[in-house]
Amino acid sequence: MKNKKYILLGLIAILLGLFVIIKFEEKQNKKIVFDRSISDIDYASDFALTTNSILIFDNKNLYFCDKDGSFAKVLNLKEKNVDVFFVNNYAFLYDKDINKVYQYRDTGEYIATIPLKEELYNISYKNKEIIFHLKTKDKEELKILKQDASLSDLYSTENTILSYDLYSVDEFSVSEIYKDAKGYKSLLYMKNKNDHKIEDYSNEVILYVYRYKDKTIMASDKSLYLYEKNKNLRSDIPNISDIQVSDRNIYLLHSNIISRFNFSLEETEKIILSANLEKMFFVANSLYAYGPSDIGGELGNSNQFYTRLGTKVDKIDVSGLTVASLKDGKINLYKISNERTLGSDIND
Repeated sequence: MKNKKYILLGLIAILLGLFVIIKFEEKQNKKIVFDRSISDIDYASDFALTTNSILIFDNKNLYFCDKDGSFAKVLNLKEKNVDVFFVNNYAFLYDKDINKVYQYRDTGEYIATIPLKEELYNISYKNKEIIFHLKTKDKEELKILKQDASLSDLYSTENTILSYDLYSVDEFSVSEIYKDAKGYKSLLYMKNKNDHKIEDYSNEVILYVYRYKDKTIMASDKSLYLYEKNKNLRSDIPNISDIQVSDRNIYLLHSNIISRFNFSLEETEKIILSANLEKMFFVANSLYAYGPSDIGGELGNSNQFYTRLGTKVDKIDVSGLTVASLKDGKINLYKISNERTLGSDIND
């Protein structure tokens, strides 16, 4: 009986060992596969993927489509002089002739009309706030869209606003460019509740600003900076294409390399890319990037991959596991899919 017990335990141990080995060797490979084209629109000029739909603009109509590209609602705009801004899960139609903005949900539901006194330059989504970037002859302003469709003042300057980010209405950062007697300079304004701080830079153009509580991360065309209270850090990095901040890590895309830094501006990882990529984004917690004709996924992981789209595209957008591209007025949809394979089959 005792021997049978030992034999049974031994068999269980062997089976568990085999299970662990198989699971260890088993990999989940992801790839981007073509799904379908949206062919019912003659020539799309812009589009966006949202949580619920695909929004498409062709300079005459605004189409609200489901995730498969089927039409749910169409707004006819051919007699209006409008610009369209896709922001989070909303579409904003800016009628330049009467200086009003019309807000719609991505499902096609009308929400509000927002009258403006200034010219609208851009609309962005920062930390759950919708921000209007407005211009007049003498100044530029940032205003926050409120629930009642009114706009509240956030920031105003006589300079040209380059980029900005907001953690709260009392904690935000704005980069600007201005002209002095010696030429052009960049300026970084950092609001810290009841205080503020200003830094200026000669011969540098600020490309990106990220704000987290009292921290400001800024990238120029030459360097990466981090400001926190009395701490000022700098790392010189040329040819910066894009920057993303996630989970206390700074990802910098430059010269076909992705460098990962911590919040002490110490480089902790370097990823050499095998394709020409220009913009980064995250799918769940995995780093992706795309360029004119390629997408790279799971970058920095053992199962990273590259997918060639076959042609240079005009725009790429991503929502969840859906990727869409715009080329010559046509929109193609792709899916990020999983392939489960055993380690012995990976190189077959």
